[in-house]
Amino acid sequence: WLGSRFPEYEMAFHSPDLWELLKTCSLVFVATLGLTSLQFLLHLVFKSIVVPLGIGFFGIIAGFILSTTSAGFTRYFPYAYPLIAHDSAATSAVHREVVFGGFTAGFIGSLLWFFACVLVALWWEARRQVV
Repeated sequence: WLGSRFPEYEMAFHSPDLWELLKTCSLVFVATLGLTSLQFLLHLVFKSIVVPLGIGFFGIIAGFILSTTSAGFTRYFPYAYPLIAHDSAATSAVHREVVFGGFTAGFIGSLLWFFACVLVALWWEARRQVV
């Protein structure tokens, strides 16, 4: 439709690589699971919404900064995982390090954060007195 409506942009001659798009979106989704579950856990622990929002805002800013560096501890910081997963041509060898079965450290780390936070959240909810 865009190619016929705006022929000067030559949209009819360029088609996106759908497999690469699906792969990148899947990696970013899995990389986001770790920080989403961490934020959920923070919302369960604190009564006010301000504290988890502040931690999340600080974490995203720190994740932006850490994802551009070659710091070795970036793989343990869940707020940097989506940015590292989105950067397919990562400049740092730390971000491209394959640790298990073809998966990067950020991918495995995000899944570990996800499962750990979900287990702690389930324990937190189970021990709470519901009246």
